[in-house]
Amino acid sequence: MGYNGYLFKNPMKTLITNCMSYFYSKFDLLVQNFGFIDLSDFLHSLFHPKMLFLTIPTMFTFSALILFVETWFGLSYTALVGFVVAAILELVTGLWASRVKGHSWESRKASRFGLKIVVYLGLMLVVNTFKLSFADASGFLNPVVNTIFYVLHTLLVVFVSFEYIISILENLSTITGKSNNKLLQFMKKLFDKLLGYADTVVTNQLPQLPKEEKKNESIEQPQQPKDGNIL
Repeated sequence: MGYNGYLFKNPMKTLITNCMSYFYSKFDLLVQNFGFIDLSDFLHSLFHPKMLFLTIPTMFTFSALILFVETWFGLSYTALVGFVVAAILELVTGLWASRVKGHSWESRKASRFGLKIVVYLGLMLVVNTFKLSFADASGFLNPVVNTIFYVLHTLLVVFVSFEYIISILENLSTITGKSNNKLLQFMKKLFDKLLGYADTVVTNQLPQLPKEEKKNESIEQPQQPKDGNIL
């Protein structure tokens, strides 16, 4: 029966093939308006098949890292990006400010950058672990304890963020030679209010004694005896 018999025996396959050819032709015309040769050229530019051996493992690695950080440290993807950016800016501006001051490079001072990150992440890990441990547990006080650790975790993240921002502003003040004291004082006051600290010092309410009036009378100084009159 030849070609007509093939069409008659496989009408669904023929219909799908014709539809795909039609849509491919339309997509070819569409991508050609953007400078691509055809749809295949566009797909190669979009996914880079020759680099899939590198992009796919990298994608899974970063996904696993983000999942690990979010699960154990309680940091979302955006918070993790902000934390990394703030840490890098603090390191770069700190090294630049040290160079402006004329200080030489010391690995011991640079290692403080890593120590601060370890301490911050360690505190987040501990607080988030307690928060998760009371999240699904049954008990009368567990929701209250979970809320307390949730608030502590939030305050800790805010504290770390403000510490990095203040450090970056201080480094920029050293680099540019312009004072940021007003901005730094505002940030510190805002940070103190978030933590519930009082901005003023409460003095003891004790009765104050009346101040003694200054005497205007001059005190006569004893005259020194002369050399011949010493007894």
